[in-house]
Amino acid sequence: MSRNNRASPTVLRWQACTGMKGRSMEGAEHPVFAGIDVAWRERIRREARVVTLPAGRKVFRPGDTCQGLPLVIEGRVRVQMTSESGHEIVLYRVGSAEVCTLSIGCLMAGRGYWAEAV
Repeated sequence: MSRNNRASPTVLRWQACTGMKGRSMEGAEHPVFAGIDVAWRERIRREARVVTLPAGRKVFRPGDTCQGLPLVIEGRVRVQMTSESGHEIVLYRVGSAEVCTLSIGCLMAGRGYWAEAV
């Protein structure tokens, strides 16, 4: 998918800590889970939810609590900060075979987000 494609990304958010139930989840086949055994993939399938977001919708904002690991199934998500002068500074983009490193850091540190994802 090209960088300029404005198609709506589909985001998988795995709520492992909350035990949130959701619909059947094709996201358990995400490349991130390729090396995980079948029992864990089944747990992911049971406990995660799939969310479809329109282009431009925020996935998370600065100060939001990190409650799971958002994984892109389709499309791209831009992780960015806004400078004091109002300019957007793109940190990186996350595609379907990638992981949001900010989310991993926030989960491990038990802290909220300090940037936003769109």
